[in-house]
Amino acid sequence: MNEIPRFNRNPVVSPDSEAWRPSWTCYCCRDTGLVQDYLIRRIIPNYNAFEDKPVVCQRCGAYHRGNPVRDLNHDWRFKRDLCDRLDEISRRDWKTTRQQHFQHIKRIIDGTTGHPF
Repeated sequence: MNEIPRFNRNPVVSPDSEAWRPSWTCYCCRDTGLVQDYLIRRIIPNYNAFEDKPVVCQRCGAYHRGNPVRDLNHDWRFKRDLCDRLDEISRRDWKTTRQQHFQHIKRIIDGTTGHPF
């Protein structure tokens, strides 16, 4: 008589699985060419997106693909090295968000099923 096969666990959630993951190349501007407002406020604390010039990201070149001419209606002070640092910060922020989301989902599942994953 054949034995019944055995399988490894296959959890519903894991730290590496999630419903959505960004596909951005540059986390500083999210591939838009303009630095994200919350990152700008780390450098310019009183930045107001409605009153101040948008800040150009000089990390990935996304802004230049759609706008080959450097214009005066944008803030060009954030150089490549600063945008690199902001990219790192944004990646860390995203990783923290993913971990928190995973823990939240895990608590829901553990509470619903009564079985810890």
